[in-house]
Amino acid sequence: MSVAGLVSDRRVVSRVLSKTRGLVAGVGLTAILATHSGPGHRLAAAPAATALRLEALVSAAPIDAPMSERVARISAAFLGAPYVLDPAGEGADAPIDRDPEMPLDRMDCQTLVETVLALARARRPDEVWPELRAIRYRHGMLSFELRHHFPEVDWFPANVARGVVADVSSEVAAEHGTATASARITRQDWLRSLVRNPTQARNDHLRSSRAAQAELERLAAAATDVTGTIRYVAKGALARADVLARIPDGAVVLIVRPETSMFGRVGSVQNVSHMGFAVRTPQGLVYRHASSTRRRAVVDRPLAGYLEAMNRTKTFAGIAVYAVLARQPTADSAERVGSQR
Repeated sequence: MSVAGLVSDRRVVSRVLSKTRGLVAGVGLTAILATHSGPGHRLAAAPAATALRLEALVSAAPIDAPMSERVARISAAFLGAPYVLDPAGEGADAPIDRDPEMPLDRMDCQTLVETVLALARARRPDEVWPELRAIRYRHGMLSFELRHHFPEVDWFPANVARGVVADVSSEVAAEHGTATASARITRQDWLRSLVRNPTQARNDHLRSSRAAQAELERLAAAATDVTGTIRYVAKGALARADVLARIPDGAVVLIVRPETSMFGRVGSVQNVSHMGFAVRTPQGLVYRHASSTRRRAVVDRPLAGYLEAMNRTKTFAGIAVYAVLARQPTADSAERVGSQR
């Protein structure tokens, strides 16, 4: 997961802009994919094929279809994609995380949500890239220190502000009311523990590079801790059919486990352990998510059954629900990001 507010926005943005200014203006999608896919990855080997796939994904539902329909159709294309923990990074030349920016052939829960939302909001294939960056990074700028690492303090506040999603947990809970989870996000410790974090198990560069470790220490020295809070529908209400019926189609559903860590001693706890989409299908309401247990792949599972299983675990407290919103072209920050590059 991720970390925001590591350093002063003004200094970070200035540094990132100086490195990336002029990179993309006039560059085609195929060239961008070839540049940022990462060594040995399928995207680097066949960027033209990937560009064709992006075109197919963007057009999987009519551009003017409701966002819920676009999310449902596009996310269905990823069913069966293998689960890989933390598959996305900043590309082959990144100082810390050299995974590809857009790994279409492997997913974890947050990468699936980000990728599907970027594809659903894009009107053309060349809009996918800036939209993904605007969803994943502060100011839409490719940088580990600007990545939205922690959902409750980074990802969701930023994307609510952008108009990508809206918190509808209170509407779903209705007369049952919501509860609030709180956790102290200790970003300095998280950064200093990252080399040993299971999310970085494949990151040979981070473990072997003194420069990468020095960059992490620079970020840690400037980082500040913050308390993250999130409203959620308590688990006691989730057995009720009327509560589940109020979840909007295509909504992002977060699994809330207050003050927990799913990966042991990684330097910080948090409130959110997992995310996926609520999708209405002919078989009923399903949870479409990148599962680390069920076939280790993107799967559909009846949402009621999934929540019943969660309810048997000690740390599960409930769910937070965020509706996906229609894109507003006149105020879309991804377009502004694209114009800067």
